[in-house]
Amino acid sequence: MVKSLFRSIIPLTLCLVLTACGNEKLINEIMLVQTLGFDSIGSNVRGSILIGDYRKKGEVNAALLDTVTTSELDIIHALNAKAKSPLEYGQLGIIVFGNEYSRQGVDAVIENLCRDTRISTRMQLAVTDKSAYDLLHAAKKMKDAYMLSDMIEQSMDNGNLPSTNLQQALYSFYTNGRDLYLPHLTLERNELKADGVALFKDEKYVVQVGLEQSLLLKMLLENTKNGSYLVPDSIKNGNGGLTLLRILKSKTKYSLTKRPSKPLMTIELLINAEIRDVPNRAQYHASDLIPQFEHRIEAYIANEINKLLALCQKYETDPLGLEDIVIRNSQPPMDSSQGDISGFDTEVKVKLDIISQ
Repeated sequence: MVKSLFRSIIPLTLCLVLTACGNEKLINEIMLVQTLGFDSIGSNVRGSILIGDYRKKGEVNAALLDTVTTSELDIIHALNAKAKSPLEYGQLGIIVFGNEYSRQGVDAVIENLCRDTRISTRMQLAVTDKSAYDLLHAAKKMKDAYMLSDMIEQSMDNGNLPSTNLQQALYSFYTNGRDLYLPHLTLERNELKADGVALFKDEKYVVQVGLEQSLLLKMLLENTKNGSYLVPDSIKNGNGGLTLLRILKSKTKYSLTKRPSKPLMTIELLINAEIRDVPNRAQYHASDLIPQFEHRIEAYIANEINKLLALCQKYETDPLGLEDIVIRNSQPPMDSSQGDISGFDTEVKVKLDIISQ
């Protein structure tokens, strides 16, 4: 609500005065970059920007500029040469990496972001299976330069995406034993959609997980109070039905046990959830059907988490920072090269409580 209020007064505030480094700049003298995209074009880099346009009273619009250069370092200067007013990046809400660009490595952009004091650490980063330009062009059609960042933050607050921003991304990127993860965006029938999480190995994007696995990742990364999870089971028909769980609360505990061979990492996930649209709710809660359902779903979710961990091991990525936990809790301290995800065993325990609302 605060952010929405803030954005609603941006046009009024900017029509007065913007102060930066002691210089006053009127809104009609600058262009506010709110979305930035990077794509690979052969051996070159294409940079695209969405600019908020607040010049006409009562109207909000978006303009799109793009350029192709030999290096990320030239993008800003090349775009500025195409703009009729100086470009300002203080309102930048998101950077989108195209599929090919992110698979080649995002380190050049990440390292530059660390040194740019104009940019908020709450800004979002994202990956798309399309080109970044295509996503920015779709957002431009909606006349909303903040469309992509707002969509991601809504999915984090109310959906299955794990919370992240530039500050958290930098921590994952630079910490030994952790790997970067970013929201994944796509176009579905020409409509923008957040459809999962992009996992990285070092600076390179390696694999995407969908929204179901994204929720598992979210619950393993943070205490969760939202999200929906579809399970192939039902209280009435057992494995013959489907049930949509709404996550009310989750909490995860990690513990490391020393063993003569490999250390054992135990992951305990506690979930409170509700089932919507269940007929005869009181009857089910008065019977033993709910406990039986809970036990089946506990086993199902634990198995799905093990599949997610196996996928991470296959691509040698560690978004959960399990290697970091092993390294920090080893006595004597373990060298980071010894803390790879195959250097310890994992055990997953899930406790599900179905809450009657």
